[in-house]
Amino acid sequence: MLDHLGLQSALRAHILVFSRQTGIRTELVSHPNLSRLDGKREEVLFRVAQEALNNVYKHAAATSAKIEFTSTDEALDMEIGDNGCAFSVKEKFGGNCAGRLGLLGMQERVRHVNGNFSIESVSGDGTRIRVRIPLEAQHARWARTTGRDEGPVRATSSANSYPCLYEEDIRTAR
Repeated sequence: MLDHLGLQSALRAHILVFSRQTGIRTELVSHPNLSRLDGKREEVLFRVAQEALNNVYKHAAATSAKIEFTSTDEALDMEIGDNGCAFSVKEKFGGNCAGRLGLLGMQERVRHVNGNFSIESVSGDGTRIRVRIPLEAQHARWARTTGRDEGPVRATSSANSYPCLYEEDIRTAR
């Protein structure tokens, strides 16, 4: 379906089946810049969304989830959020990677298209997975050669939130 109908239609179909099977109300907020993606970037975003929803079902005890796309001229952002249980990201990635391959797999997929990946889990507010990928291959090449890619802004933690997990946190956890 992804190859024939594109990312938006494939996600809508997946969300429909996911919601029916799990009872988790799931919303998709699309963006016109989805049409600017090539097949490789579409597949990465689809697989990350698929794995994130799988994690929502298996671990979050959530009643709702949302996949939302936003964009700038240079990059497309996808955020997958839920209203479920939060977790300590630092604890989950402390030393041993056993059992966290889904999150690491998402991060690796995003890295292969020169994107940025982050996770934030806040007590009482659920978990947010954020992905930013360049819209054009030229931008990705420029960012890689100049080292000036603008990654996600690190959110400040409040007293009742857990620290965010960013790419560098995953790399140091290995």
